Parts: sequence; structure tokens; C-alpha cells
Amino acid sequence: MRLFPSFATLAIATVLALAPYTLRAEDRIPTLSLTGTGTVSGSPDMAIITIGTVSEAEDAVTALEKNTASTTAFINALKEAGIEASDLQTSNFSVDPNIVYPGSKSSAAPNRPTIVGYTVRNMVTVRIRDLKLIGNVLNEAVTLGANSISGPRFAVDDPAALEAEARRMAMTAALDKAQDYVEAAGIALGPIQMISEQGGYQPRPEAMMMARSASDSAPVPVEAGEVSYSATVSVEWALKQ
Repeated sequence: MRLFPSFATLAIATVLALAPYTLRAEDRIPTLSLTGTGTVSGSPDMAIITIGTVSEAEDAVTALEKNTASTTAFINALKEAGIEASDLQTSNFSVDPNIVYPGSKSSAAPNRPTIVGYTVRNMVTVRIRDLKLIGNVLNEAVTLGANSISGPRFAVDDPAALEAEARRMAMTAALDKAQDYVEAAGIALGPIQMISEQGGYQPRPEAMMMARSASDSAPVPVEAGEVSYSATVSVEWALKQ
């Protein structure tokens, strides 16, 4: 009988030890949370272009043959111009029926959809590391049958140094901003509690590409401009009391 009070005391002590501790408002450490952004610009050393051929014919085999001939021709021309095979990648290939739907004036059978031909698309993503080649590459591709081109998108092959500088600038901006706040409030910064990063790539400016006819032997004029790398950091400090 004497053991029960001891067990009851132990149980109560265990419950108290495991109960969550509620931080009182007066015990909370005041903090300051701010963000800083850094942006660094540099000259691109690589252009990424998607070049392809869209071919149509009444039957799929003929459309494919036409597409294969023109695609093979401009891929071979790219390799002869100095583009490495590792910088050429098929990014999309499709064969789709061309359908005329009921109610269309072109429909031979107005009561049901009709396949009137086929469209074949073959798109190749090209990385051009010698920017002086861009204009000639575009001109040669169109001359050899490419009729769908998007880009160029300019980039830096190894952006690590630019990204690191953008991070340093972002942290400096956050520190400068924090110093402005604490000086205005008459308080002091304590230790940093948290740092988190957000970042991204931003092209600047967008390259301008002017199309020319296939018979024009002059290269397509292309301006590379600059590319920018940005980093944004969120920083939280404890405030000294």
C-alpha cells in the first residue's frame, strides 16, 4: 500500500517533464527578416537554337521522306560548319494527320472527320559555341529546307563564377538593408538565425533575329547582348535587447 503514492508521484513528474513548453511573449527573441538581391551580367559564350523541318503530304510515308531529306541535309551542314555531334539533339519528332472536320467547306464527307494528309515535324536543338557562326548556320539551315526556327537563347556555358558573385552581392544587399533599419530604430543586430536562397537565370536583352530569304547569301544578323544571373537571399537576424 505504501508503494502507490511513490508511483503516483513518479507519474506526475513524468507528465510534467513531457509536457510541451509554451514560450511566453516576453521570452520571445525579437527578429528582423529581410531579403537582398544581386544581379551580375556577362557576355554569353553559347547560343541555343531549335531548328527543324515541317513537311506535309497526302500520305504519311511521302511526308516522312520529304522531312527526312531536308533534316538530314541541314544536320550534315551543321556538322560540316564545325558543330559537334554532342551539341546536336533531337528535341521533338511527330507525325500527325491533317483532319478536316464536319461542316468545313473542305470536307469531302460533311458528316464525319476526314484525313486529308499528314504533317511530319522534326526539331533539333543546336548548341553553337562559336557565336560568329550563328548567322551562317541559320542561313544555311533555311537554304537546305529548315522552315521552323526558334531562338537563339544565349547562355554562359559555365555560369558558376557569375552565380557566386550574384550571391555575394545579394548577401551584401541584405546586410546593408538591415543596417539601415537597425540604425533608424536605434537597436543592434544579433546573430543570424536563418539564410535561404532563391535564384534564376534572366536573359538580357532578348536577341533580335531578322529573317532573310533562302536565296540571300548574307548571314542572318544576330546580336548576342548580355546575359544576367540573379540571386535573392532571405536573412533573419536576432535583435539585441
